[in-house]
Amino acid sequence: MSDFYVKNFIFEDGERYCLLFNRETDIPMYYENMYITVEVRNRTHSVKTMEAVSRTLLLFKQFLKLKDINIIERVMGLEFLTIYEIDELLYYLGLNHTSKKIVKITHGRRQPVSVKTKYNRINWISRYLNWLSEYLLHNKKVDVKKINDFIRTINSKKPKLGYYDDYYTSEPKSLDENQKKHLFSAINASSLQNPFSKTVRIRNELIVIMLYMLGVRAGELLNIRLRDIDLENRTIKIVRRHDDLTDNRIKQPLVKTLNRNIYMSDWLESKIYFYVQGERQKYIKKNKHDFLFITQGNSINSGLPLTIAAYEKLFERIKGIDSLPKDFSGHKLRHTWNYEFSKEVRNATIEYGNINEELIRSYIMGWVPNTNISKVYNQRFMKEICGQIQKAIQNRMYKTLEGF
Repeated sequence: MSDFYVKNFIFEDGERYCLLFNRETDIPMYYENMYITVEVRNRTHSVKTMEAVSRTLLLFKQFLKLKDINIIERVMGLEFLTIYEIDELLYYLGLNHTSKKIVKITHGRRQPVSVKTKYNRINWISRYLNWLSEYLLHNKKVDVKKINDFIRTINSKKPKLGYYDDYYTSEPKSLDENQKKHLFSAINASSLQNPFSKTVRIRNELIVIMLYMLGVRAGELLNIRLRDIDLENRTIKIVRRHDDLTDNRIKQPLVKTLNRNIYMSDWLESKIYFYVQGERQKYIKKNKHDFLFITQGNSINSGLPLTIAAYEKLFERIKGIDSLPKDFSGHKLRHTWNYEFSKEVRNATIEYGNINEELIRSYIMGWVPNTNISKVYNQRFMKEICGQIQKAIQNRMYKTLEGF
């Protein structure tokens, strides 16, 4: 177990926050938390970024303790870290530290993290050390070149982010037809292969179906409220509600994309209605909120909005379904939706002529479009085409799902 921990909490105004604590003394870490507040929170980064930075600084703090390094004394004395200590630090940051038991650096028993994760960890620690050096030495006559050289040495050792190096050779992130068949056959509420108890089967089936048919992110799905479902116009609103006072989840699921309306087919509407009037109505009890997905069962949290942790646990169970990739997650259904979208656009191009595929994709996905003013005047047509394409995709998906 680490000697430090990150604690999440909610301010009275609804703002989500996190702090880094010393486990032995239960006292907040002074410099680390000041940095998180001034350089992360005050620069309007999300609480998710704050937590990621906090956990990175936790790793750095743990490394310093393992190596018996007082970084404050080092900075004040312009000694910083030696080249060997930097190499050891970067090796340490490249390992997975999710298990509770601390493993000494020399043992090398841990699995490596992704290149992107290692890059981000090094990047934030480099920025923290630069800030710490400026903060501690701001009123002293020091050789700024020494600080710059130290930070430059760390930055020079960041791994290369080859985003597109394996674009054509890596495995597709979307599911193929066989994988979809096994997934939806097993997740069907009446299936004998369903991995869940009967108390949550309808809810979990609906979660998977909505991720597949709408292409939304986990945060967007867990933020959907009953008021967002427009039965008359057959749409579901995706709305940003950061630091919502009415959301009691400490780790609030966040909508990272733009607000938008997504088409909802008759079939999908009927699945949602069946869940709301059935399982949800049974377990909502006295909890007065209108979040669509709730915790179900006999726990004390029954009836409360479904948490990110519960959502992730759900997909850990789904991973065990035959034929699914080992790294299967709910986000792979977003990739699958995008694959289905591309196929549908190909058909729509034949019917409607040349259309702007990426602008339509950006609207449905909630991305900021890279557009010029002429495209603004084409908004009505684009929205109409968006609706028609979404309708066509969901009609085809419905036929596929009904076949399982």
